[in-house]
This record gives sequence, C-alpha cells and structure tokens, in this order.
Amino acid sequence: MPGSGETRAIDVPLPPPILARMALDAAESLGAHTFDLMGLSLGGLLAQQIALQYRNRTARLVLIATFSGYTMLPHDWSEETLLRTLNPFGAMLEDILRDMTGPHFQHLMPATANDMASQLASFAGWSSLPFLSLVAMPTLILAGTRDRIVPPANALQLSAFIPGAQHQVLKDAGHLFAFTEPERAAYPIRRFFVDADIPHRISA
Repeated sequence: MPGSGETRAIDVPLPPPILARMALDAAESLGAHTFDLMGLSLGGLLAQQIALQYRNRTARLVLIATFSGYTMLPHDWSEETLLRTLNPFGAMLEDILRDMTGPHFQHLMPATANDMASQLASFAGWSSLPFLSLVAMPTLILAGTRDRIVPPANALQLSAFIPGAQHQVLKDAGHLFAFTEPERAAYPIRRFFVDADIPHRISA
C-alpha cells in the first residue's frame, strides 16, 4: 500500500478497490498476468480485496496474521482485549518492540505512523466476510498463538468463510512471526505450494 517500503505516500486514503488496482498494475509491470498472492497483517486485507476483485488472476492465496476487517474477532471479551482491539497502534507498538530482534529486521522499511494511519483509514468500515465465499483459489491462512494484535481466532474465522481454505496456528508465534521465524513460517507455505501446485495457471 502507499507508504510501505519505497512506495510514495499519498495524502488522501484510497478505497480498497483502487488499492487493489494499483497492486495489479504493479504485478503487470513485472510481467505477471497471474500470480500467487501473500498478505501479512493489514496487507492481508488488501490481499483479500485483490483475491476477490481479480480472482481470475490470483492463482494461490496466503494470508498471515490477518483478519476480516471491522468484523475481526478479539481474543476474548475482557476489557483489556477490547481496548487493545480498539487501539491497534498501542498493541502493535508493544508487541513489535518485543518481536523486532534478529537479523531479519535489519533491512525492514516500516511505514511511518501517518502512513499507517492512512492505510487503516482506507479499510475503515470494510469487511471481507460478505464476499469470501467467492474466493475460490487454494488458500492458506497462518496465525500465531501469541499474536495479541490479530488473535488467532481470526484465522479460523477466515477459513470458515473461504471454501476449502487451510489454516494453521503456530505455537508461541507473535504477530511478526513471518520475520522473527522465517524458516518456521516458510515450512507450511512451501508445503502448501506443493500441494496446491497449479502451473497451468501461472504465467510471469
């Protein structure tokens, strides 16, 4: 999304369909007519939008530590959990500071607080649940038991709405396990790609 990595930030939050079109344009600029799609955290919301909007172009979908939008599930109904869900920046900062160690973060380019706020605003009032039954490509959903930003119950929610989706919850994995434990995260993804091998739909 705009403001992530080396992409240019924008002043006004864009609606999800336009963000999805921008992502498709990026894929086409790389010569990919169809593609495998992976989304992490807030990027998983955009990945779901792309998978719906361009489901004939998306071959396989991997969703990591992500949720369905404003219909996300809190970990429980305690006051602390509900406040963390309503204030994702506080929860994110606390957990990211805990997890942001090791060589895998040396070249990470996090978005600024303003850019993250703009990205969140793009998905205000957005939910994927009404359309997830239309997402028909092979889908893998990964979550961590120690994720307090996006509780692992959300992986089960997503897999319940996406036909044939697989989900796996990694024990003692935090929100950023794809960075903190890349080898561990890669194992189920690699296995999923072998099981869902559909080379006749891939062109790049």
